Amino acid sequence: MPSQVSELLDRDITPEDYEMLLQLDEALERPAGNESEKLRPVATEELLGETCAICLHAFERTDALSALPCSHAFHEACISKWMMKRCASCPLCGK
Repeated sequence: MPSQVSELLDRDITPEDYEMLLQLDEALERPAGNESEKLRPVATEELLGETCAICLHAFERTDALSALPCSHAFHEACISKWMMKRCASCPLCGK
C-alpha cells in the first residue's frame, strides 16, 4: 500500500481511490481515553447569532453547546463526533 499512496502525490484522486483512502484512515491511531471529558457545557445565550464551525449552522436557544479548553464552542453533537471520528483537537485552533 505505501507505493499506492506515493502514486497519489503525482496525480488527481479518483473515485476508485476511495477504498484505499478509507483503509488509510482506519489505520490511523485514535487517541486513547474519553475525549468528551475535555468538553464543558456552555450557556447558549452567550453564543446566540454565532455559528458552529463544524456544521456551519447558527446556534439556537434550544441547542446543547460544548466548549473545549481553548474556549471554542460547538454544538455538543458536532464536537463529540469530531473528536471521536476525526481528531482529538479543536477544529479551529488545533489545541
